[in-house]
Amino acid sequence: MSRITDIKAKINVLEGGAFQELCDALLARKGYEGIHAYGMQAGTMKTTKGNPDTYFKSKNGKYIFVAYTTQKDNLFEKAKDDIEKCLNPEKTGIQEKDIEEIIFCHTSSNLSAGEDKELKDICAQKGILFDIYGIDRIADEIYRKYKILAKDHLGMSIDTNQILEQRDFIDRYDSNEMMAPLSTTFQFRKDEYEEMMSFLLQKKVVVVVGKAGVGKTRLSLEVAKDFGNKFGYKVFCIKSMDLSISEDVAAYMDKAGKYLFLIDDANELVGLKYVLEYTNMENMGYDIKIISTLRDYTAAGVVNQIRQYTEPHILNVVPFTDEQIKEFLNVNMEIRNGDYVDAIIRIAEGNPRIAYMAGRLAKAEQSLSAINDATQLYESYYTKFLVSSAITTDRDLCLAASVISLLHTINLSDIKPLESLLDKLNMNQELFLKMIYRLCEDEFVEIKLDKVATISDQCLRNYMLYYAFCKKRIVPYSELLEIGFRSFRNGIVKATSILWNIFSSSEVHDYLSSEIEKVWDIYKEEGGEIFYEFVKYFHDFRFEEVLLIVKDRIEAVDADKINIDEIDFSKDKYHTEDAIIEMLSGYCNRTLLPEAVELMCEYVEKKQSAIDTVMQCIKTNYSIDKNAYRYDYFTVNMIVEGVKKKRNSPIITKLFMGISNHFLEVLYRPAESGRGKTITMYTIPIILTEGCKKYRGSIWKELILLSEEAYWEKDIRNILEKYAEGWYDEVEKDVFEFDKEYIVKLVDKLWKKNKIRYCVLCKKLKKKWKHYGIDSADEFNVVFECEEWKIYNVFSDKRWETELSYEEAEEQREFEIRTYAKSLTEEDITNLVEKVNQITFELEREKYEIVHGLEIIVDELSSDKDKLCHFAKVFVEKGDCIELHPYSLIKNLIAQYGSEYVYNLIWNKEFVQKNRWQFELFEILPKEEINSSWLERLIKFFQDDGDKEIKSSPYRDLRFLDNFIEFEPKIYCIATRIILKKQEYSNFMVRMYFEWLFNDHVWKPEELMCKFSDDIELLKEVYLCTIRLDSHTDYDGEFIKYFISVDNSWVQLYAEYINENEDRSYLYEHDRILACWELDNYMNIFDYLFDFVVEKNEYYRWRAKEEFKNLLVHEQGKDLRNERKEEWVLQTVERYNDDNKKMIALFQALSELGTGIREKAIVKFVQYNKDYEIFTKLSLEPNHWGGTGSMVPCMQGRVKFYESLLPYFTGVDLLKHKQYIQENIRRWKRMIEQQEIQELMESLYF
Repeated sequence: MSRITDIKAKINVLEGGAFQELCDALLARKGYEGIHAYGMQAGTMKTTKGNPDTYFKSKNGKYIFVAYTTQKDNLFEKAKDDIEKCLNPEKTGIQEKDIEEIIFCHTSSNLSAGEDKELKDICAQKGILFDIYGIDRIADEIYRKYKILAKDHLGMSIDTNQILEQRDFIDRYDSNEMMAPLSTTFQFRKDEYEEMMSFLLQKKVVVVVGKAGVGKTRLSLEVAKDFGNKFGYKVFCIKSMDLSISEDVAAYMDKAGKYLFLIDDANELVGLKYVLEYTNMENMGYDIKIISTLRDYTAAGVVNQIRQYTEPHILNVVPFTDEQIKEFLNVNMEIRNGDYVDAIIRIAEGNPRIAYMAGRLAKAEQSLSAINDATQLYESYYTKFLVSSAITTDRDLCLAASVISLLHTINLSDIKPLESLLDKLNMNQELFLKMIYRLCEDEFVEIKLDKVATISDQCLRNYMLYYAFCKKRIVPYSELLEIGFRSFRNGIVKATSILWNIFSSSEVHDYLSSEIEKVWDIYKEEGGEIFYEFVKYFHDFRFEEVLLIVKDRIEAVDADKINIDEIDFSKDKYHTEDAIIEMLSGYCNRTLLPEAVELMCEYVEKKQSAIDTVMQCIKTNYSIDKNAYRYDYFTVNMIVEGVKKKRNSPIITKLFMGISNHFLEVLYRPAESGRGKTITMYTIPIILTEGCKKYRGSIWKELILLSEEAYWEKDIRNILEKYAEGWYDEVEKDVFEFDKEYIVKLVDKLWKKNKIRYCVLCKKLKKKWKHYGIDSADEFNVVFECEEWKIYNVFSDKRWETELSYEEAEEQREFEIRTYAKSLTEEDITNLVEKVNQITFELEREKYEIVHGLEIIVDELSSDKDKLCHFAKVFVEKGDCIELHPYSLIKNLIAQYGSEYVYNLIWNKEFVQKNRWQFELFEILPKEEINSSWLERLIKFFQDDGDKEIKSSPYRDLRFLDNFIEFEPKIYCIATRIILKKQEYSNFMVRMYFEWLFNDHVWKPEELMCKFSDDIELLKEVYLCTIRLDSHTDYDGEFIKYFISVDNSWVQLYAEYINENEDRSYLYEHDRILACWELDNYMNIFDYLFDFVVEKNEYYRWRAKEEFKNLLVHEQGKDLRNERKEEWVLQTVERYNDDNKKMIALFQALSELGTGIREKAIVKFVQYNKDYEIFTKLSLEPNHWGGTGSMVPCMQGRVKFYESLLPYFTGVDLLKHKQYIQENIRRWKRMIEQQEIQELMESLYF
């Protein structure tokens, strides 16, 4: 009997309800949507009277009616009657015009062709389609297209049920509670999706590889669905049932066409080859695409099998990031509670399947405790993996798997470091390796590069740790911990953390606590540094004892001499390790926190440098974090009250200032480490709970108390200024309203001590409060009445407060300043200078704008000689802090009073800017007034040491000396000799004078050489002095190039300079001389430099290499220079190939350069010199390598370079040379292998 006949027989015995259910399912499969089984009692197999039996609603809004019957006799009459009922609005409630189609399903074969036509005509006259599904058609559809219906509705299997349509595959997959359903929203795989869509067009097979549960199937299903729809492929999904699939494949592909198969876990499929065979049947009309999913450890064998038929594209799918898991839970399970999300992320390790299972458990139990202990979840998921590999029955196998889980990765070529551990486990190395390879055969362990063993699934590793060391306890954990803390500390500490945090049952906690305390006692008895190291890591297990240890260590510290003026919390400090502070870092939200704070304070009182470490510890371990609100800021309150309580010395008060500055912030952005190398950043605003009010109020009150002591005014002001900066939309205004009362009191107490700083502060505070809608109209009015504020408002830059353009704002500002200047009396000017002097001293960051405003005042006063003169006199007496550019003032004074008057005004007073004003006078002095007297004054000015204290100054242009040449032709030489002597007390001022001499925007080289034509040696001295003081001087080499082109002795000068200054050389020192490659005599120049460098550094060849490599470096866009460098190198090799010293030095320099020039030089050398001994002394490659990321590409570059040389080494004379090169190739390949292993182990560990 054929299978179709079997299907018909099964249909024939169906009762009405079962038949209707079968037909409804069939029609739904064919695309009819929105089924409503009107003639069926819900939840039963019983039919009810009604017309129609079933209806659908089509996309155009019309209705499709379906009638069913199992009646065998009078079928035509039955069908006709059902049609008439369907067309009767009184029975259906639907008008004929709203009916699109009527379908009639039956189990008889007694309907003739004429009767079929008559029924269709009845409907056609009404404009309605009519379709009949008889038993023959139904059976054929089920057999050929919808085999799953035979199993679901007829209780028969017509195939192995391994090939499914997408919906059936999803239903079967989702019925497994151990799986995350495929009906989840598709997320985070856009790049992988696009890669697969692209490669499916190019390749016949795409293999999706990844760890269990990372989402391979979900990704593949999304691609299969879209690719099939877009390109017209019939999509089938294959899931192994451990049965041969050969017959099913033949049945499903009985007709040629376009098919896409999604084979889930292809390694499990019996008869994969039967599907693969169709990929090579294009000539028979088959167009086959296959997507195969594979767990990473099974991929190699299946991929090799696929390659026997076609070359696949392989896509690796990585786990989700923590942020993606968070969004996955939000979108698919509506889990948003931060505590639940964090717990699930910790358990899932990036695995969306485990995340979903944990989320489902959490929602079912409605309890965080349900997922804090992931033991049950892990056991239900991973036990089968352990059983399949015999780990549960073979102790040695279990031990080997647990060791890998503990260490993450094992280098199988070097397991000597594991010797002590294996001895403790009673395993020798041979047995251990045997077990590792057996685990690999069982697909439990993966061996990468044939050398590195690992369990790639982090969750499985976690469970293996629990299974071996907590559930089975195959070795006491204390023994493992004692060995591990000595030999592989990171691994054992991380393993302990995993066991404690993921498998957090009371049983596990009790066991681990007991085992850790055993090791604690062992190390304590042993003594030494290892005990304190152990305490740092495991202080959570004996808090009281740790505090006693810390107390003893503090008492043993020698007391420092305390100087709190040296403490500055505003400066960034490098993190310094301090064992005492590290042991005090784990008391957050603990009852012993007050004692820990007390010990911190005692430590600071004895050791001043500890204050920065304590402050860093508080910020890192005791600051506002995501849990602070939950505990109502308990930890912050304990810190604040603890430090306040100990505030009986200045240094603890300083510490209090530091924590006040930190804890009065309103928004915190802490970071915490995630999986691997990820970091999670949080944004946490302060919420005004009772606990928040308590610590903030306590801080403010203490600051108000401290404001009575003048010493602390600056610290308090710094706190307020930081508080006033910026605003954050995340923070509610009630926090600022609470703080405002205290701030107003503080300002009222302090503002007179530094009026302008507090004025600016108050303005910022009012602006901030206004942003948050807090009324402050009546606040600080008295502060803003002070004269300093009124003057500040005249000069300050207010363009940010307007909508004017920069130019418009500057024009308005200048107009207001000039208007203000016109009203000034001499008394006002005196007051103005005094106030501006104070303002610029206090407001360093606004100094430029204030001084620029004052310069506008000077310009406006220039028309009133009396006021201008008064300003100058007041300024030299009271303007020490104002860095006024004096050019305009001095020029106008000269115009109004004459040069002699200005000279006496400046020279007869002592003031901070006197030297600058003196220089400015000589620079401005009209040429027609210059005489021998002024020349004498100028030389005396240069000779005077009044500039020895200057630390800030603009560059000084010496070109004004041209005006004095008439009276002293050698004035340039005289002045520069005097300035050179200033090196005895101020290199800074020498640089200020000389820097512009070698700036081609100010001087041209030929001009400068002309000025020093009578004393070129002096020019050399000035040049060398200047480039020593500033490495950027003449950075492009235009001056040295010109000097050498005129006088070759400059080459020797510069060679000596490079050689003498190699230890402090900068790039520019070689950049300068590089310009000489453009000179016609470049060969002679660099021959001399090379000879000089080699001879001078005979015993320090590394110095010669460092010096000359910079002269030969390839310069981007400098083709002429690069060509000449290469020409010089090859000519030098040809000329000096038999000079060992020079060749060794040259190749040392070349070794640091590109492979192109090195290759040519090596080939040129062996062309002229075949001495093997000399050849082996040449540096053929750099003696170092490095960079970011993997080192392997760099090392592979060495191999490639050596391989490129081989074709040039032919003939008997070069056989040993060739062998030498091949030895280097082999050496680098060995190193590459070692590096690959090292990098792989590092990547797998993290």
